[in-house]
Amino acid sequence: MKKKESKETKKLETRRQLFHLVTGILIVILLYFEIMPIWLFFIIMITGIIVYNAWEKEANPIFAWFFRHFERKEEREGTGALWYAIGCFITALLFEKNVALAAILILAGGDSVSHWVGRFYGRIPHPLNKKKNVEGTVAGIIAAFGAAVFFVPNLPAFIASVIIMNMEVFDWKLFGRRIDDNFWIPIVAALIITGVSLL
Repeated sequence: MKKKESKETKKLETRRQLFHLVTGILIVILLYFEIMPIWLFFIIMITGIIVYNAWEKEANPIFAWFFRHFERKEEREGTGALWYAIGCFITALLFEKNVALAAILILAGGDSVSHWVGRFYGRIPHPLNKKKNVEGTVAGIIAAFGAAVFFVPNLPAFIASVIIMNMEVFDWKLFGRRIDDNFWIPIVAALIITGVSLL
């Protein structure tokens, strides 16, 4: 039986996933219209990393406010936002523009929707990981595909969405340390889209 979540938890998770979604869409808009060229993206990212590491997290009112409204208590380090920016930057740097934008939207739409639906409405355990739910994965695939097709053809968008959302049910590790999905999802999604497009 699925544990019932409190109203406060649902509000927090809704804010987290909306922030996740809106951030990705904003990055795509800025890159698509070349409002934020890749060099400026790099400067903003590096500045953010420096500022983040220079401040006492809970002592800084901006970080404290952000953690209180957008982070779970057990994850109030803010590293997810940094990995999000790094993953999107590397994707935008290495891949063709439309491929990169589609991959970033797979992260923004698919990952946020799958987490939210799976956590609050999931009932059927995922066959690859019993801690995850089929409903979340399916919702993530639909959201990821629906976003990615704005920039790439249907087939690569669909295949990338299906593979990524099923890969996302695992905690991937390198040298014993978890790889943040905000980092690897857009990069791997772009690789899949590129590979399928070449077939």
